[in-house]
Amino acid sequence: FKYQNQFFKSGLLIEYFSPAMLSVAPDISWDNHRLFIASKHPLVLQRLNSMPMPELWHFEEGESVSIVGEELDLHGEIARGIITRVSIGACEVDTDIGETIVVRMDHLVKRFIPGDYVKVMKGPHADMNGLIGERDGCVLGLIPDFAHSVVSIPNSSLPTLTNNFPWKDLKVRIIDHDFYAQIEGVITRAWPDGHGSARILMYIPSHDCSFELDYTQVAE
Repeated sequence: FKYQNQFFKSGLLIEYFSPAMLSVAPDISWDNHRLFIASKHPLVLQRLNSMPMPELWHFEEGESVSIVGEELDLHGEIARGIITRVSIGACEVDTDIGETIVVRMDHLVKRFIPGDYVKVMKGPHADMNGLIGERDGCVLGLIPDFAHSVVSIPNSSLPTLTNNFPWKDLKVRIIDHDFYAQIEGVITRAWPDGHGSARILMYIPSHDCSFELDYTQVAE
């Protein structure tokens, strides 16, 4: 269809170029990869096997993954397994159904749940640590350490989760509360609240009690 002098097909904008102006792209951005898959354009569906891998994807041996369908939809999970070997564009996976198979990276999703503490390995948020607060298909909402917003991270740019809870016993001060402002204590527990943020349980020695807060209400 045509809109404002621009032509679209399957929701994708069509541009025209001379072949001399083009070269084969070695990789593709995560956003463009998802856009092309979601468009269901006939040429995309025909050439899925030749589409380059998203530039931010990062897999390592020993990671737990789910094998999913072409839609990259977690509800379409086929099997689960552990990566035993990583090659260009694909991984060898030892599955829970007793088979070892080679799977393209675009059919693999790392297994995380809200509450896991992780580190981002690639992309503009590389080296960021935080708590997974929400999950939407293959995109995770990451709550960075003591940040005030949720960052969307492609699932496959994260490593195996870190089991250690980094905020435990951290000394903090309440900075936003009507009655307990400026009181100091230590964090004893943290968990996602289901709305893209995180709650903490803070022990206050001066009052010998524990108090539940949003993590944005305290500072180190």
